[in-house]
Amino acid sequence: AHLKALFERFGYGKVETGKVMENAQDALTLVNQASLRPSRINDRGAVSLGHMRMHSMPWPNQVLEQLEGVRAELRVTLSYFIEPNPGMTVKGKTNLYPSHGFNFDVKRPGETDEEAIARINEENDRPDNDATGMSWEFAAYHRRGSLRHDRLVLTNAADLAAMDGIMVYPLHGWWAKNSELVDTVARYSLVATIRTEEQEIYSEIVQGISV
Repeated sequence: AHLKALFERFGYGKVETGKVMENAQDALTLVNQASLRPSRINDRGAVSLGHMRMHSMPWPNQVLEQLEGVRAELRVTLSYFIEPNPGMTVKGKTNLYPSHGFNFDVKRPGETDEEAIARINEENDRPDNDATGMSWEFAAYHRRGSLRHDRLVLTNAADLAAMDGIMVYPLHGWWAKNSELVDTVARYSLVATIRTEEQEIYSEIVQGISV
């Protein structure tokens, strides 16, 4: 709660020029821009949630697995623009304030890709919360017609190696109540950063991507 309050008030704090201008060998950031349909018409002709997408992360698994016991962190930011409907807030229907929504979850250590996807799909109507087993910091917050989920998890390098999939899934908004907007496509940006304690991982990932 204390870290959340600090983040909401000060953001990430003062920028460190060295970290901004130089490539860190112990960290890497991946940016992925994509789109999904938050709502769709299902086979029964009813409005349903759109399909999710799983992003596979090219972590250097062999290197991370050898660093068992070394502290590591994963920071994930999911951001997108919405069309707000302030009238719904006045009516007490805050869930219909945004036109749509997105959220994400991360593949757990010990899970296969299929098991991670099944876990998300089994959740009732994909509620806007995190499944048990992950200790995330920070929370989602609105900012002038956009929405951003920014979370950080502290773990060890071996477990981080297994967290190599991020699932982005849609949430209903007021678009789902409008037959002309049900199939609207919405874009989002997914940013994932991993960092270890002074352990070289950058070159391994770059080599894997280039191959």
